[in-house]
Amino acid sequence: MRENQGNGLYGLDSELAKVSKWLKANKLTLNIKKSNYVIFRPRQKTMPFVPPVKIFNPMSNTLTSLEIKDFVKYLGIMIDPDLSWKNHIDFICHKISKSIGIIAKLRHYIPRHLLLSIYHTLITSYLT
Repeated sequence: MRENQGNGLYGLDSELAKVSKWLKANKLTLNIKKSNYVIFRPRQKTMPFVPPVKIFNPMSNTLTSLEIKDFVKYLGIMIDPDLSWKNHIDFICHKISKSIGIIAKLRHYIPRHLLLSIYHTLITSYLT
């Protein structure tokens, strides 16, 4: 990380200005309601304070604070500040356990080849 050189916390203000400029150049807007952030850091280091992140909201023509999250879902993967897999594994286990319950109840009523097809449909996609 860079030291604070008078241009916001670790250059955050200048980086957000670049994002804003790119969005304007490409005629895009950021959905502020769906936007949030995570601060990545080693597990052993604690943050003395959480820096507020504000971004311009063109709808209200004001600066709006973004919400900090304990983890974010990005392209189907749960990412936390420590870059551990705990949240993602818990998420996948929860999804798979529901599907296994469905298959367990269906096993008395449908043939094995259909159960296998349901398994591939509901579970394999999460494992791969």
